[in-house]
Order: sequence, then C-alpha cells, then structure tokens
Amino acid sequence: MIIGGDLNCVIATSDTTGHYNHSRTLAELIRGFALKDTWQKAPKKPTYTYYSISGATRIDRIYTTQELLEKKLGIEIILAAFTDQHALLLQLSVDTPVLTMDRGRWKMNTAMFRDKLIEELMKTKWTQ
Repeated sequence: MIIGGDLNCVIATSDTTGHYNHSRTLAELIRGFALKDTWQKAPKKPTYTYYSISGATRIDRIYTTQELLEKKLGIEIILAAFTDQHALLLQLSVDTPVLTMDRGRWKMNTAMFRDKLIEELMKTKWTQ
C-alpha cells in the first residue's frame, strides 16, 4: 500500500516552522494501516516541501507499508515548475517487470468517483 500526496496537514511539530495544522484523521490512518513515512529526515537539517511567508511545512509526503519501505532505493524532493510546492520522487525496487504505457506515468481515472456505488463504498471504508 502506498498513500501519498499534498496532505495540507502535519502530524508532528517538526514538520513545520509555522502554523501547526495537526490532523488526527491522518495520524489514525497511518496508525491503523501501520504505515511508515518514507522520508527519513536528519534531525539537524529539516526538509520542507512548501514555503510561504508564514513558514515552511512538509505537507507533501508518501507513506508505505513496512514491506515496501524495505524496497526503497531512495527518495528525494525535487523542484516542480507547475506547482507552488516541491515534488517527491520515491524509488522502489520491484521483483517483477513494470509494464508501462503512454509516457510511463500512471494516472487515476477520476471518472470512477462519479459512480454512486463507488462513492458510497469509499465513504463507508473511510469512516470505519
């Protein structure tokens, strides 16, 4: 399991220099699925993905299971010209060949979220 993205919240005070927008829901999700943060930061050199006048925050993150974390080859923060935040690049070793189509990038079909059955299923799973 991999969960990642622009989460717009933090779960530790060390993830921000400004306003502490803590998310109990995110903390519960991480604990409930036993997920691990893929970024191992150096305590004396904090790293952030979003910078503003009021401070810096690491709101973009990737969580994985312990099994996938053990397959991590590297992770880095890179500049992205199309957004006001930095992007994360996670490299994992895989046991099987990866099939790629198009330009090698996967994109979720967001049309599935317009399906009422899937919407109800997601609401049920999210609140459990």
